[in-house]
Amino acid sequence: MQAILKPLIQAGHDGVEMVCVDGRICRVHPILAAYIADHPEQCLVSACQENCCPKCTVHPKKTCTLDLLHQLHKGVFKDHTVSWVTACMDGGAAQIDQCFKAMPPHSTLRHFKKRISLVSQWTGMEYKNMEKVFLGVLTGVTNPAVLHAVRVVLDFIYYAHFEAHSDSLLALLNDA
Repeated sequence: MQAILKPLIQAGHDGVEMVCVDGRICRVHPILAAYIADHPEQCLVSACQENCCPKCTVHPKKTCTLDLLHQLHKGVFKDHTVSWVTACMDGGAAQIDQCFKAMPPHSTLRHFKKRISLVSQWTGMEYKNMEKVFLGVLTGVTNPAVLHAVRVVLDFIYYAHFEAHSDSLLALLNDA
């Protein structure tokens, strides 16, 4: 990093000449700075609510980086999607708990033997494991329109996890 950033360090000390908007040449001293924060702290710094709908907030979209754990897994999946599905289902949380408990064990899937509705804090891995089986948990016990909505939310979450996003992947994200 030191070798890569050396020209920027030199420019910060000595300045570089650049053409301004008005056409004049000015000497500027670029300073490179970094700030690392998780989503709740970014929301605090940008003075916006943590659990707002992304369409309602302007600041986080322009000033905050994506935090998959807090924004997608906790926010979109658990706080929004699971809560919404629970409210849509006959039997609510008890029905979802029963469906999670009834899922047969599998070597590549986590089996949730206890009630998930009582868990107050989840890790990122637990969210991911819940997301893997959530559509299966709902199949046969909820409206097909609810299943479709959950599927596209989960598609969006899975696409967002890709390390690189091509134009075609961005189109899939947009479609979801």
